[in-house]
Amino acid sequence: MDCTVESTESPADRDRRVDFMLREMVVEEALLSLERGRSPRRFTLEEVADFVGVAPQSIMRLEESALEIMKEKMKKSMI
Repeated sequence: MDCTVESTESPADRDRRVDFMLREMVVEEALLSLERGRSPRRFTLEEVADFVGVAPQSIMRLEESALEIMKEKMKKSMI
């Protein structure tokens, strides 16, 4: 099921929705894994994109951006 709604949202609205949905997905899976005594499940790019309602390319861009931010923060903390 493709629930992409990108064309009807402003970029700011999409960013807020994607951020909220990704956090919800992570928290939900973490709670389930703790409850069931198992490791957290790994999701495919397509599963994440479908859950959030954006194209897989959007998730890839978000991941690349997040990794760059983490790299910069790690560099600063080592100085």
